[in-house]
Amino acid sequence: MIFGPSKKSERQDEETSVTLIEVAEALGIESIRRRFLLRFALFNLAIWVTAALFSSWLYYFFTEVISLTDTPGLVAMLAPLIVGFYGAYAFLRGRVSGVEDNKQLESDMMSTYQYNSDATRRWFVWVGSVTFGLLNALGVIALVYALGS
Repeated sequence: MIFGPSKKSERQDEETSVTLIEVAEALGIESIRRRFLLRFALFNLAIWVTAALFSSWLYYFFTEVISLTDTPGLVAMLAPLIVGFYGAYAFLRGRVSGVEDNKQLESDMMSTYQYNSDATRRWFVWVGSVTFGLLNALGVIALVYALGS
């Protein structure tokens, strides 16, 4: 017999989605977006400085103690990925207006064109954020391996 998701996991999923929607809506406010971007930029700088200063220790830790395929290694590499992603998202959200506005399709002649244009910009913001997050994580890994070996 196959069991479906429990009530507890469904409730947690709903709470998580509500929180993410609130964060996305809050990023529409300029002052919150600037603070968000500043915090993630400083945290990203701290990750890079830590990777540069302790590269030999981190290299030893990730090659001899654990591997990147183990859970602790993956969790450690998620930090620069997530920080880079959210930092880039906050930056691009400030540059591209109306990304997360959930507008209803109107009956205008050009409403479909405008909706598609907004969807295309939204797609580019998400792809740009994911790309920067991946490049950020790969850059940190390359720095640790270059300086640590």
